[in-house]
Amino acid sequence: MGGLVTITVGRLAPGDQYDQHMLDRLFANTLYPTGLEFSRVEGYPNSDAGILLIPGRYWAGREAEISVAISRYSWCLMIVTSDEESLFDTGKIDHPAVRFWIQTPRVGRDYGTARFIPLGFPPYFDHLEPATRNLDVFLAGQCTHQRRKEAFAALEPGERRRIEPTTGFLQGMDPAEYVRCMSAAKVAPAPSGAVSPDSFRVWEALEAHAIPVADDVSPTYDSRGYWRMLLGDPPFPILTDYSNLPGWIDDLLADWPRNANRVTGWWLTRKRLMRDWLRADLAALGADVPDLPRVTVLVTCSPIPSHPSTHILEETIASVRERLPRAEIFLVFDGVRPEQEARRADYEEFIRRALWLADHEWGNVLPFIHDEHLHQGECARRAVEAMTTPLLLFMEHDTPLTGEISFADIAATIEAGDANVVRFAHEAAIHPEHRYLMLDTDPQDVRGVPMMRTAQWSNRPHLASVAWYRVLLEHHFPPGLKDFIEDRCYGPLVNAVDRDGVMGWLGWRTWIYTPEGNIQRSFHTNGRAGENKFD
Repeated sequence: MGGLVTITVGRLAPGDQYDQHMLDRLFANTLYPTGLEFSRVEGYPNSDAGILLIPGRYWAGREAEISVAISRYSWCLMIVTSDEESLFDTGKIDHPAVRFWIQTPRVGRDYGTARFIPLGFPPYFDHLEPATRNLDVFLAGQCTHQRRKEAFAALEPGERRRIEPTTGFLQGMDPAEYVRCMSAAKVAPAPSGAVSPDSFRVWEALEAHAIPVADDVSPTYDSRGYWRMLLGDPPFPILTDYSNLPGWIDDLLADWPRNANRVTGWWLTRKRLMRDWLRADLAALGADVPDLPRVTVLVTCSPIPSHPSTHILEETIASVRERLPRAEIFLVFDGVRPEQEARRADYEEFIRRALWLADHEWGNVLPFIHDEHLHQGECARRAVEAMTTPLLLFMEHDTPLTGEISFADIAATIEAGDANVVRFAHEAAIHPEHRYLMLDTDPQDVRGVPMMRTAQWSNRPHLASVAWYRVLLEHHFPPGLKDFIEDRCYGPLVNAVDRDGVMGWLGWRTWIYTPEGNIQRSFHTNGRAGENKFD
């Protein structure tokens, strides 16, 4: 892949606007990495194409003027913000190659093929610290219209509830204290804004991993259906009647943190979706959009004795980031098997902590959280189906990498068809008892990579072809089957080689990376802590 492409973002308003901050994060590659670089300017981009941020309320009625100004561009992605009343008319923009993103769209308005984007969170939510969730409910803000009055009236302050109405925007508690409270909250009611049902509070709650309770009723127009128009089927409650709020809060607290984990997992997918939309729209408009890194890292998790601690997972993720800093990580959480029901509470707390790390420390992590116990094979199959890269690095949560690994060179052997799977050894040399499973006595040089052919399948870390892995999982894991990948694949690989020798191996093309000297490139941190392996 060549160097990053730079896209110019013009802004028809001063910077540092709260409702543009999430977009600023997107263009800074800190919301979710885009594989692009952006230069930001005030005013129209001084280039042959670009992105234009328009505060719609202030530019309504000047659509013709904007059409003339952008006529010199070969294409334009136009993002309309700051327009709760939906005064700006995108239908009056005249350009042959323009696409629209709309913030706070109005229910009942036809926006054509425009995408709808969040209002987002303000900049003081950029550097959140993990906090003890010692507030059941948190609501602090303006109590300046009927919907907000109904929301505050439905809430009773208490020892684990902080309810503080104010009389105006930014006239309440200090931002740092507000962030601390939101990060300590489990549930955050979010009454509607002055015009739109949308409010910063919904997105602040999501960013702080609290559960928002959104308001579907605007004080000024019939807005029912707003949140589903914006988000499809969001996993958090949407109210129309505040007399129901106490009951909703009781139900949410009874299911916490399981429900909070699912909401947070959804929120991370929404951030990634904005990345995908951006890349797709720019490519469709004609921008040069390079490929993302070619490896997706798949890390599987299940309940273990050390939970809720995340230290085992953290060591594994750190080993990945050291060697593949730009690769996306699919973090897969299996459901709890019946034999481990006693570990459910610790496991959900582990997931909660891991999601905080994924969102606010690691970044570029997409979670897959399963309520049902699916086992490793089915969990992997669902994750692999979602991959768009040609290669995957499979890792269990307690198998960190170690030593230098020539990932680019190994990837080249797979993409050239010489290998389907290249495994990273967990011992310094091939174990004598496993020699019979090797098809080579000495390493081969495969496009400059020292490797040995093997008839031994292991689910220790391995780099593999995504297309081949999909076929493998479809063949060995029919719907409903619950098992470890190794337990289903070990025998068929050995049998294929025993029966047909090298010809049988060619259907698998499994190798071990064997650099000179110590070949160990992974190790085991013993997540089961000596417990017997489940079936």
